[in-house]
Amino acid sequence: MKIDLTEAMSVDHNEWHTEVPLEMDSISFVQGSFPVEEASPVNVDIFHVKDGRMQIKESARIRVAIPCDRCLRPISQEFVLEAEREVNLSGEERPAYIEGTYLDVDRLIFHELLLHWPSKILCREDCKGICPVCGADLNQGECGCDKQVLDPRMAAIQDIFNKFQSGS
Repeated sequence: MKIDLTEAMSVDHNEWHTEVPLEMDSISFVQGSFPVEEASPVNVDIFHVKDGRMQIKESARIRVAIPCDRCLRPISQEFVLEAEREVNLSGEERPAYIEGTYLDVDRLIFHELLLHWPSKILCREDCKGICPVCGADLNQGECGCDKQVLDPRMAAIQDIFNKFQSGS
């Protein structure tokens, strides 16, 4: 959703408040695409300081389905976003979420989500992950696969260890 900032910029020290729906149905970036399960309307407060300088505050709650880093089970992650920033519309460099006199709220929230994105997400602290051989969810129980895969570079050391164990 785009908001026209013309009205907010019409007078210095003008305050403006609006609430807009988030139109994103997924968050997509290098790590993948993640569905938005639920989103509150985005509250946007705009204060025109002077000469094209604006203070923008936004707040929203968004729930996104993100797969567990170990077992890939989707986890519902809630983000409570509250941010405040100052932008200069009369300057040459504008943030990516400002296009002309329009504020792209979805793009603004996308940038906030990226800043708050967790580096690791687990369904639970003791998640066992998936079997590297068959892909079974090890949280459901052992799969019976032989998981002992030796690094071929370590074969010589394993031979020495085996000779030491056998006493030769």
